[in-house]
Amino acid sequence: NTITSTSYAFERHKSQTLLLEEWTTHCHDTLKVNSLFSPTNRLPPSLKPQKHFCESKWAIYGHLIQCRTGHAFTGEYYSSFVPSEAISCPCGEHFQAQEHILAVCP
Repeated sequence: NTITSTSYAFERHKSQTLLLEEWTTHCHDTLKVNSLFSPTNRLPPSLKPQKHFCESKWAIYGHLIQCRTGHAFTGEYYSSFVPSEAISCPCGEHFQAQEHILAVCP
C-alpha cells in the first residue's frame, strides 16, 4: 500500500476550481435573461471581486454592490417605488438604470 498525500494548497485549489465550475454551470443553466438582474448576470461568476471593485473607495464599492444585487436607490428604483424622486443620473443621463451604472456611467 502506498499512501499518496497532497498538500493543503493543492486540495484548496482543486476545491475552488470545482466550486467555480459548478457555479458557472448553475448560473448558465438557471439565470433568466430578462430579469431585473440581467445586466449583472452577464458578469461571469468569480471567487474574487472584479478589479474595478477592488480599486474603488469603500463608499463607491458599497454602491456598486447594491447596484449589482438590485438593492440600490437608483432612478430605476425611484420610478417604481418613490415617483416623487428624480430618476436621472448625476452624470446627466435621463434615466439612471442598473445597466447604465454598471456598463456606461463614468
